[in-house]
Amino acid sequence: MTNRNRLTLIGSLLLATACSHDTTQPSEKPGPSDVTGSWTENLGVTIPGVQFLLALRDSASIVTGTGTWENEAGPSGFLVPTGTAIADSIHLRIIYVPSPTFVGVKPDTAQLDAVLTTRDRIDGTLHRGSFPPSSIQLVRVKAGDPAGS
Repeated sequence: MTNRNRLTLIGSLLLATACSHDTTQPSEKPGPSDVTGSWTENLGVTIPGVQFLLALRDSASIVTGTGTWENEAGPSGFLVPTGTAIADSIHLRIIYVPSPTFVGVKPDTAQLDAVLTTRDRIDGTLHRGSFPPSSIQLVRVKAGDPAGS
């Protein structure tokens, strides 16, 4: 085989490989629109009576939503998340609004700084009041759901 034939063969293989990518499939790298959906804290084990659940919606990189939190032997209530999702970075202010049954417990605010590591996972740090910063992992409630569901 001559050098010219080898170059032609290599060029043809490179062109075929470049053209074989299916552009109708979603990108592997998650983006802001992938934030839309229902998310729960991944605790690694099921703990009865403990839950952190967010329903988020991204519109032009502005994130809004609703949510709930529960502690087995402590207060529970509603969550009000607002913030941004730009590229794979997520920054949310989360207001904890206690259930009225917990008299004397006042609303609290937290800051979540996170990264959408996959389409179905958010890894970040939660800064809440006087508590030390904590690592948090959120997973999509139903893995594989299309964004916007």
